[in-house]
Amino acid sequence: MMGEMNNSAEPVTRKDKKMTTQNTEPPQVGTVIHATLLTYDLIPAFLGVLPSNLRGNLDLSDELGNLLDGNDWKVDSDAPTFQAYEESENAGWDMETIQDALNEYALDYGLYFGAADGDGSDFGFWHDVSDDGYTFTPCGHLGGQIFVASGYQHIGTYSCMAEALEAVIAVMEKDQFWPSLWWISDHGNMWPIDRDGNEITA
Repeated sequence: MMGEMNNSAEPVTRKDKKMTTQNTEPPQVGTVIHATLLTYDLIPAFLGVLPSNLRGNLDLSDELGNLLDGNDWKVDSDAPTFQAYEESENAGWDMETIQDALNEYALDYGLYFGAADGDGSDFGFWHDVSDDGYTFTPCGHLGGQIFVASGYQHIGTYSCMAEALEAVIAVMEKDQFWPSLWWISDHGNMWPIDRDGNEITA
C-alpha cells in the first residue's frame, strides 16, 4: 500500500524485485499508445497493459500513488499536484520502472516493449525483426484476425490469413521485392512461412 505523498526532491529508493510472468496472458503485439510523449498520457496507458499480478511488484513513488485511482488520474494535467509530480525526479523514476516491467513481461514472450522503429511516439509491444520482412500475428477475439507488420510498421489487420497473405503478396509483386514472411504465434514463437502460409522447415 502506498503511503503519504513524498515531497522530497530526492527520488525514492528503488528495491530490486524479481518479476514473474508465470500465469499471465501474452501481450498483444502492436501499438499501446501513439502520438504523445506526455507523462499524463503515457503512465495510465502503460499501467493499463501491465497484468495486475505484475503491477503489485512495482516499486512506485508514494507521490504517484496519491495521484492515481487504479489506472486513472484523480486530477487534471494542469493541477498543481500533478505539475509538481511531473517536474520531480520521481516521475522519471516511475516511468522507467513501469517501462522496465513491461519490457521484462514482453521478453518472456519473445517481444520487447518500447517505441517503434522510426516513430518515437508509437509505444507498444513489438517483435525484433531484423530485416524488412512481414510478420503475421493472430489478434482480436480468440485470435480470429491477423495483424500484419513490416519491421515495426503496422500494415493492416485482416479477417483471415488468406486475406492477409493476398494483401502482402500484392505489395511484394508491385514493389518487385520479396522479403521474408514470418508467422508469430500468440505465445511469441516465430517461424518462417512461404507464400501459402506454410511453415518453412528446411
